[in-house]
Amino acid sequence: MNVGEFIRKEAGNEPFVCTFRKRTNGRLRRMSCQLGVKEGVTGQGQPYDPEDKDLLTVWDTDLQEYRNVNLRAIVRLEIKGKVYRAKDLK
Repeated sequence: MNVGEFIRKEAGNEPFVCTFRKRTNGRLRRMSCQLGVKEGVTGQGQPYDPEDKDLLTVWDTDLQEYRNVNLRAIVRLEIKGKVYRAKDLK
């Protein structure tokens, strides 16, 4: 099971917290996010498949916008009260 599948299985549509290294500057970012949100969906979709780039599209619950998380850059997850570190996800 890859990291994206793990997140989908464990979090479902419940909010979770993801800490990852940003691709742009290498800084850590802690994001409260959620899967399965249909806010503002037009049906047009993205011009690429996020999975091909090891990305997971999530809803940022603080900014109220969609974001892509680099699955290879995740260092920590908090899902339903449990903490998972990157080494636990491999």
